[in-house]
Parts: sequence; structure tokens; C-alpha cells
Amino acid sequence: MTTEKFEVALGEDLLRAGLLTPAQLAQAMYDKTETGLSLGEICLENGWMDLDQLYRRIPTHALRLGEILLLGQCITINQLQQVVSQQRRQPDTKLGDLLIQQLGIPQEAIEWAITEQENLRQLALPDSWQVFQDPVQLSSLPPIEAPSPPENDTAPVILSVESAVPDPPPASSEPEETSPDLGALITDVSAADIAAEAPELFSPDSTPDETTKTPIFENRQLQEQLALMEQDRKVYVEENHSLLRQLQEARLAEQENLLLIQHLTASNSQSQQRINHLEAVLSRFEEQEQQSQARLQADTEQLNQQITALQQEIEILQQQRQELEQRLAQDQNRLQELEQQSQQLANHEQQLQSKTQQALQQLKDQLAQAQEQIQAKTSDLQMLQDERADLQEDLAVARRQLDELELQRQTALDDATELSDQLTEQQQQEESLSAQLQQAETQIHLQSQEILQLQQQLKQAQAQAPEFKRRLTELQTQLTREQQQRKQLSLQLETLEKTTRSQPSSSKPVAPAPVPSSAPAAPAPKPVALQAKSTPEPSLADLLDELDDRSDQQDDHVPGSTAPTDLIEIEAFAQSTPWVQRVLTQLRAAALITRADIERILKEWAEQGGTFTETLSRCTGLSSATVKFFSEGGFSVRLTGTHNIGDYLRASGLVTDSQIQTAQAQMQPGQTLCEKLVELGWIQADTARYFEKNYGGVAGNAPKSSLLRERLR
Repeated sequence: MTTEKFEVALGEDLLRAGLLTPAQLAQAMYDKTETGLSLGEICLENGWMDLDQLYRRIPTHALRLGEILLLGQCITINQLQQVVSQQRRQPDTKLGDLLIQQLGIPQEAIEWAITEQENLRQLALPDSWQVFQDPVQLSSLPPIEAPSPPENDTAPVILSVESAVPDPPPASSEPEETSPDLGALITDVSAADIAAEAPELFSPDSTPDETTKTPIFENRQLQEQLALMEQDRKVYVEENHSLLRQLQEARLAEQENLLLIQHLTASNSQSQQRINHLEAVLSRFEEQEQQSQARLQADTEQLNQQITALQQEIEILQQQRQELEQRLAQDQNRLQELEQQSQQLANHEQQLQSKTQQALQQLKDQLAQAQEQIQAKTSDLQMLQDERADLQEDLAVARRQLDELELQRQTALDDATELSDQLTEQQQQEESLSAQLQQAETQIHLQSQEILQLQQQLKQAQAQAPEFKRRLTELQTQLTREQQQRKQLSLQLETLEKTTRSQPSSSKPVAPAPVPSSAPAAPAPKPVALQAKSTPEPSLADLLDELDDRSDQQDDHVPGSTAPTDLIEIEAFAQSTPWVQRVLTQLRAAALITRADIERILKEWAEQGGTFTETLSRCTGLSSATVKFFSEGGFSVRLTGTHNIGDYLRASGLVTDSQIQTAQAQMQPGQTLCEKLVELGWIQADTARYFEKNYGGVAGNAPKSSLLRERLR
């Protein structure tokens, strides 16, 4: 296990044991990257735990030379930190030389610690503290003179370590409750064995022989008996050690089998868990950007977020092409006029493919350069090399995702080529084709700008690897919960799909007008869904698309789905993504911003750059909780199964929990919570009407499929 992985495992163990809080663990991991100290040294320096609490959770094979001297009470923690700091300033000087020069530690003590370090690595017990408390597990150390402690060091220095029997044979690490009992068992049995073999030495009723009454002869006889008993005891201890070795080897084999089974089980879902893990990080990334703007802008997770945005743009293009296919049946009489326009569409699509491939190649070159920069630092310390290896794994995952994205884009372009052939045969309407071409060119320009931003951000991604790994560790718990919620949502969607299929359709599509007999019959356009590879079951995205089509027939208005006419007139608003339009529309519907605020936000975002949520929070003064709530449409609250409008108000950050409790306590019969909040002056009347309309009814409590699709992406 590498040093970095050991530190992470130790931090999780201390967190589960309640010795560290999540905030303390996060602070310790941050200080570790800044100061270079180990996790244990930081915990001891801050006084978060004692020596016994820390080293009861550190195995013997992980102990270093200074820690062995510390646990052997040859030096104090302050002296150890002083020598380690001196060694960092003088990396070419060995720790043992500094201990002898700075603290006056005898050479015999250093040699004892080196020998004991090798023995403890072979011993491999999980509790280092208990090993040093039980002298049976240690080699003997001759008495040493105490070095003079520094003025600010008040801890005592123990001059020697108790001698004991030789080391037991190497064995695998076991749970903490088994190792101390084995040493105690050997000691107890040995004492009982000695007492049983020499009852005359311990019985007060024994009468010595007349010939042995002299003190000299009596002492000699006692010494001989004690020597024999000591030999018997050593033989018995060696037998016990042999049995202990066999038992520990059997347990080690059992543990290796269990670990192998767990590894084989985890490897089947490792790739999917990695992708889900990165998606969970992206869902939390916007909130963390408010606290660390400079570092999070260059984070690798933002690269994945931009790639996901490109995928969404491709899906929008595919949906628009599907709409064009539906219009073909109604516009067959004008097919002869659009042959030249279809050829132009094919040329533009080829240009789009060429530009996209060039952008992806540039991004791969940047990744290759970043990897070469990492490989150029092979002369750094071992700890940095371990961190670099972890970072290379993350970059490899990113490259694989980029390859997958390129494959998906190639597939989309193949579909576009096939659609272009169909358009060439059927010659679609000229006005619709021109509008689609202009929109495609705009999206190409936006994608080119996003790719340039990704190239700049990738150069700074290397410096954020430790922070990235820390966030990954913190989000593992949330990942499991979101996976369970996603499974539940999938089951609910399947149930809803079955129920919807069983109901009769409320409307039927209008059949296209028959073509006159004089005109040649054009082949019917094939739906894009039939051109794709068939699957045994509909995917979750197909179910969501079908639910969107049916919900459009049932709902007259979806909050934030249709922008007002006066906002469409704003050029920057019309050119922005559907997600940005939806967020601004909902904030305006909730009376939190005005039309002038929207123009100012979009103008500043275009001039200064950065993330949209960052610019929105800075221009409006809204809290991060409010921006997060409206950016995801309250989806996080819906996932928890909430059916109370007060929870939506609390999650939006507009009112506090105490204000909601106060309003509920003062509500009159027949009065709603929003009305009471307006009466108390804590929210506006328009804001209250927005929440009652969108989150007050049963329909408001069920998450829309469009929001769910954005979450699953």
C-alpha cells in the first residue's frame, strides 16, 4: 500500500472511530499537502488525540524509525518533529545522523530501532501501541543516557526499554481484539507452568532438608531449579509461537481469499462506479466554486462538465433533426426547390466534423503535454511520485472519456450523414433548413470557444490533483445514496411507463396529405430511432423522451420551460443555452430578478467569462443555496421524497428554518405557509405565488423528466 493510500485509509479509520471530525480530517489532509507532515503528526501537533489513540490504529509494518524511538520512549514528540523538520531542510542527511548530532541519542539506540523496525515489519500486527506496551513482542534495548530536552519540551524522556524474549515469527495482521490476548496467554501459561513444576519454591509449608539448610547451598539449589524452569519456559514459549505462526498463516490465507473475492466482485462495476462518481462530483462542483474560485476553475471536474455540455448540444441537434423529419410529411410539395440547400447542409456538417476532430486532437495534445510534464519530475520524492501516479490514472480516465465522446460524436455525425442523404432525396423546406444551418453554425462557434477554455483550464488541472482526490473521498458516501435513489427512480419510471402504455392515447398523429398521382411518390422518411441499433429494452433516456411527449399534451405550462416574449427579444438571452434560459426565467418568475438584471448578468458573463452561476451570484447578491436551488430546479429536494412546500423554501435559502417554524406557529386556520411568510414580510407576494404554483401541489412534488435527464447526465 502506498503512503497516500495508507494515509487515506488511516483517516477513514479515525473518522469511523470518532477520534476525528469530518472538518478536522479535511483540515489535516489540506495541511498535509501544504507542510509535508504525515496525518498522524498533524493530529498529534494539534492535540486532537493521544499517542495511544493514534498508534492503536497503525500497524507495525508502517512504523518509521522516528516513530519506533518515540513509542520506545527514547525521544519525545517535540524532539521528533524538530529532527524531521531539520531533515526536510537537509534531505541528504539521514535521520539517524540527525538524532545522534542534534539530540545525542546513542548509536546503540539507533541500531536497536533499525533492527526493531525490520522485526515489526515481519510481525505485521495491527496495533503498534499494544506491541510496545507488551514487552514480549520487543527486542531488548540497553540503558541509554537521557539527552537534554529543549527548553520548550516538558515531556519526560525514558532512559531505557524493558528487555523481553526474542521476537515471535512473522504473522499477518489480525483484528485488534485478538493480538493482545495471545501475548497475555503466553505470559499467563508460562507463569502457571513454572509454579506447577516447582511447588516447593512457592509453598510456605515446604520443609528443606537438613543438608540444604545453609544459605549458600540453598541459593545454589534455587538457581539450578530456576535455570531448569527457565529452559522449560522458553521451550514452551517457542511451541506457542509456532502454533501462533500457524494460526496467523491460516488467517492470512483466509483474508487473502476474501480480498480476492471482494476484488473480483468490485471489478465488475468499477468503470460504472467511476463514471457515477465523477457525475456526483460535478453535481456538487458549483457549490464548492463559491469557496475556492481560483483553484476550482482549473479543476479536472470542470473539464468533464464542459464535455457533458458538448454532449447535450449534440443531443439538441439530434432532436432538431427529428423535428425536421416530422415536417417532411407536410412539405413534400416543395422538395424540388431545396436540392441545392441540402448540399450546403452536407458541406457544413463536414466542416463541423473537421473542426470537432481538430479540437479533440488539440485537447489530446494538451493531455499528452501534461503527461510529459508529470513524467519529467521523476527525481522528486517518493510521496510526490505516488501522487503523480494517481493523477496519471485520472488523466487516463479523462482520455478514455474523451475517446468515448469522440466515438459518440462520430456516431452522431454518421447519423447526420444518413439524415443528409434522406434530406437530399426528399428536399426539405428552404426556410427551416436555413434556420437550422444558422443555429448549427452558432453552436459550432460556441463549442469552439468552450474547447479553447478547456485547453486553458487543462494546463492548471495538475495542481489540483490532491484537492480533487480529497473531494472524491468526501463524496463517496453521497455517491452510494444517489445510486440508490437513481435505482428507485428507474423503477418508478418503468412503473409509470407500464401504466401509461395501458391507458388509451388521448390524441393521434395527423396523417400526411396524400401526394397527387402526377408527382412521383417519395419514400417515407425513416425515424431516427429505427435507424439506431435495436436494444432488448428501452433505455432510461427513451422513457424520459416519451414522458416529455406525453406531459406536453397534459400540462399547459412547465415552470421555466417557455421563456416570456420580452426575454426572447434579448439577443444574448436567445443565444444562451436552454439551461441558462430556464434558470433566468424561473428567477424572474419568482420576482428575484428583473429584465434589466437579466441583461446585466448576460453582458457581464460575456465580458468577464467564468461560470454562469458565479456571475449570477455576484450580480444579484443571491446566496449560493438560492443559486443552486434554481439552477437544478429543486431537484435535490425532490430526490429526498419531500412533499412539504416549507422544505422547498428552506432549500432555496430565501427563509431559514427558524423563520418557517415561527410562521407555522403563528398561522391562522385556513392560512397557508406562504401567506404567513408574506404577512411577516420575509418573502414577496410574487415569490410566494411562484412556490405555491410550482411546489405547492402534487404535480410540483414529482420531478420533471427534463430535470431528471439533466441529473442523470
